[in-house]
Amino acid sequence: MCTISVIVPVYNVEKYLPKCIESILTQTYENFELILVADEGPDRSSEICDEYAAKDKRIKVLHRPKGDLSGARNDGIEQAKGKYIMFVDADDFTRQDFMHHLLCLAKKYNADLVITRSIIIYENGRIRNIDPGLKEGIYSKQEIYRHFLLRLINVGAWACLYKRNLFEKIRYPIGELAEDMAISHELIESADVIVFGEEKGYYYFQRKEGSLRFTLQEKHFLVLDRVKKLFDFISLNYPDLEKIALRYYIDQYFTVLNKAIFSNQFKIKIDVLKQEILKHRRVILSDACFNKKHRLAVLLLGLGMPVYKSMWNLYLLWDWKWR
Repeated sequence: MCTISVIVPVYNVEKYLPKCIESILTQTYENFELILVADEGPDRSSEICDEYAAKDKRIKVLHRPKGDLSGARNDGIEQAKGKYIMFVDADDFTRQDFMHHLLCLAKKYNADLVITRSIIIYENGRIRNIDPGLKEGIYSKQEIYRHFLLRLINVGAWACLYKRNLFEKIRYPIGELAEDMAISHELIESADVIVFGEEKGYYYFQRKEGSLRFTLQEKHFLVLDRVKKLFDFISLNYPDLEKIALRYYIDQYFTVLNKAIFSNQFKIKIDVLKQEILKHRRVILSDACFNKKHRLAVLLLGLGMPVYKSMWNLYLLWDWKWR
């Protein structure tokens, strides 16, 4: 029986998929199964999956009608046979010893959940290393939440190794965005031993496609419901983290607002978003948990939407130029 089940959702990624698959098949650790969950799409991604499966018996291909990322991951979980589960996005790739590194940490500490550092690669070749400042070892749930809320570690999908039994009662929510965030606290609460490893081995590819200005959907507002539930959970169970949870909450509201201001479809909701952020203006301007960017944003928002929209547009132009 294999030790690790690697689950890769596949849809419309013909350009990136071979590099992703090769990075998994050439791992120094070999006792794994690779589950490619291929949704029907407009390119050759599904055929590429079948071609690789014909050459390597460790690969299993699940063909499905077009669904969503959550459904693909859930289907992979249902088919997984390994003691551990690892997720890789089809446009990302891993270092050759990444799987070995994760497994060594899991065995060394008898961990239920192993979290590691990751590297973001932008289309122009710029690289960003995410360093949460943690040393290798076991961490309390409160410390894991702290770094998750500060967006220094990822918990709900890639760059992690999970004991498969964590998913006995946990599944990704169907039809929602930010699906990994939605189950992060469930995974943390279900794990008895959580370990962080310092090695960088997961390369997250950040594409320009889907600019913030044009990708708003009704689903984005549902994300805020999840964020509110997470904020309430943290405030109740980890009160020392309430201010950090509020920062995460405000960041999510700004994310949706920054999409909504470029869409005529959500004019009514824009005011609701604005008022929710300004309700916390005093804390944002005075508490050390919030940085200069937060304070500037809330001050501009207080000056009115035309001013805020103009400044956000200038920031977007600068940001995409340098990515």
